[in-house]
Amino acid sequence: MENRKAIKIRRVVFAAIISSLGMAGCGGGENLTREAIQSARSVWKRAGIRDYDLVWSCSGIRNARYRVTVRGGEVKRIDGIAPDGSAREMRPGDRSAYGVDGLFLMLEEELDQLSAERPFGQPKGSSAVLRLTTDRKLGYPKRYIRDVMGNTKGLEIDIESLVPIASRDAASDSPRSSESLRRADAAGSLESPHRAH
Repeated sequence: MENRKAIKIRRVVFAAIISSLGMAGCGGGENLTREAIQSARSVWKRAGIRDYDLVWSCSGIRNARYRVTVRGGEVKRIDGIAPDGSAREMRPGDRSAYGVDGLFLMLEEELDQLSAERPFGQPKGSSAVLRLTTDRKLGYPKRYIRDVMGNTKGLEIDIESLVPIASRDAASDSPRSSESLRRADAAGSLESPHRAH
């Protein structure tokens, strides 16, 4: 009986600490919510970037780094980047999961885990902090952090670089070409989300 009471007290204290850290902006960004995802996705869609090169990494539960080539909105190539900088082409079954649209889907799946019977493999009722930082001008997720009570390794995803590619296809297929986005970005005239980061 004592152990259960001590565990409950620890959970309440942990939840209070996590809540106060979240309110203070620990980890940067904002709490991951459906509204945050939708707002960022809307900015990304308005930016109209369909041709880009992306480098992102994940650490914690799994450690990996990827270089992703997206053309016409489709992931065309994925390279796994080793710690020594060497790269090797990967051929996963679902390439789309590695581009920006795939990262938005992953964020939705992470949010769904909170209401699962065993959220992130932990007992029901476990506390979790999910934080998202997005690019203010283009909307893509720049950083995502998951920290779950009772799990020694969290998950952190960082987009190291996203470079829009100017091409004839990008200029004709997209409402705003990559070159016009670069000029607008330099002039500071790209729209940004209506929420604080």
